[in-house]
Amino acid sequence: MKKRWWMIPFLLVGGFLLVSHPVGVKAESSMGFSVNTILPENQVDKTKTYFDLEMKPGQVQELSVVLTNAKNTAITIENHANAAITNDNGIVDYSQVNPKLDQTLKYPFSKLADVEKTTTIPAHGQKTVKIKVTMPKESFDGIVLGGLHFKEQESKKAKTKNDESVQIENRYAYVIGVRLVETKKRVQPDLELNQIKPSQINYRNVLKVNLQNTKPVIIQDFKVDAKVTKRGKEQVLFREKK
Repeated sequence: MKKRWWMIPFLLVGGFLLVSHPVGVKAESSMGFSVNTILPENQVDKTKTYFDLEMKPGQVQELSVVLTNAKNTAITIENHANAAITNDNGIVDYSQVNPKLDQTLKYPFSKLADVEKTTTIPAHGQKTVKIKVTMPKESFDGIVLGGLHFKEQESKKAKTKNDESVQIENRYAYVIGVRLVETKKRVQPDLELNQIKPSQINYRNVLKVNLQNTKPVIIQDFKVDAKVTKRGKEQVLFREKK
């Protein structure tokens, strides 16, 4: 019986990736804890709630995020400064702490930002988390894209009961996008088609296509129309539009 690959997902990687605009957040006390950004003077677009900053080579700047605990008990928040990546569906992902980064990614946000690992907030209290951002000494065109990820830490009590019961303890996470630039020069993307290989997703046979953007720029409204044919033939056997 011949094997057939019915799906064509696209693995998107690169120096800077095919992503949407960074997200911002506002306080929502019903979620257990909330986050709010304190936007600095060098915010490029002051209508955005995420950090959209114009900085200088070698500049060091502290960003401030206010965490608010709406619970009746103290909570501990895990803080991460993550490089933005693109997942297999072409969607930006800020939640990966140690993702595999593309070799053309010269300045990962995770290497430029420093933040305390955890923050404990008293019941119905607030804490301001400081994130130290140090820009590369070398000037560059394009953008650095990352995310500040805040997740409620699982309690020790919940961990010990993990294998003993089906009790569910809610944990919440927020992400704040960070977009850094030094110049206003437009950078053109450079897209490369790399490896195509058979694989499996959810037990389904697929062809994985690796597309790579090697330039420090976001590609938006990107469309893919992929066709699978027999070698040397024009008849389309499978097709995937994304």
